[in-house]
Amino acid sequence: MRAASAAALALAFSAAACAQDDVATPDGDAALAACLADRDSPRACLGVVARACFDRPGSETTAGSVRCNVEEEAAWEVMRLEAETALTAGLSDLGRATFESAAAAWSEWRDRQCAFEASIYEGGSLARVVAAGCRARFAAERALYLRDQRELRDFDSE
Repeated sequence: MRAASAAALALAFSAAACAQDDVATPDGDAALAACLADRDSPRACLGVVARACFDRPGSETTAGSVRCNVEEEAAWEVMRLEAETALTAGLSDLGRATFESAAAAWSEWRDRQCAFEASIYEGGSLARVVAAGCRARFAAERALYLRDQRELRDFDSE
């Protein structure tokens, strides 16, 4: 039973990851950018894309809820990748290698943590919703962290 549940969660994660290319929307990216520009605390923007999506017809289903969370994750992933590119461009070879190792460990930890959070609904349809919401939250936190690291290091002033 546990192996089947773990396999189901892994399938949900890979389906969400594959679907990201299809769900990154200009509306989601624009909503996130507008929120970030308008807020003193960027963390207040966590969930802005998903909340707008939840207002659309069809989002009240499990599949709709998962899709809204995947849209949220996709919007933050755009920001995360931009921040990662800007950060790693200013790192030394050793710094870049260390960052890549840390990023790989972070990805694995995120996947395991989200699987754990979803395990409360082991075998149930809400596990997919919880897992997708968890991934969206982690993407947001990572994007903000990397952006902060880039600003902290302020490569342009060197």
